[in-house]
Amino acid sequence: MTFTELENAMLARGIRRDKLAINETPTDGQYCIQCDGERTEVFRFERGIKGEVVTFQDKSAAMEHFQSIVLADQTSFLNWDGKIK
Repeated sequence: MTFTELENAMLARGIRRDKLAINETPTDGQYCIQCDGERTEVFRFERGIKGEVVTFQDKSAAMEHFQSIVLADQTSFLNWDGKIK
């Protein structure tokens, strides 16, 4: 899977585009996946700080982890009603 395919899959699942930073410079409140060629980092970017950083050598494993953490956050969905269930 490419990063473009990953983004399209996330959008198709109803994730808000502004919650994702896929191989791009993140802004506050985004889930990020960035690849430097050798390793891929998955993290949450908040207030200018990388949090919950997990580094992978396998890009596919990184993409699976990225999807799982984004999909677990109800606030990432377009249809979020403002209530945490």
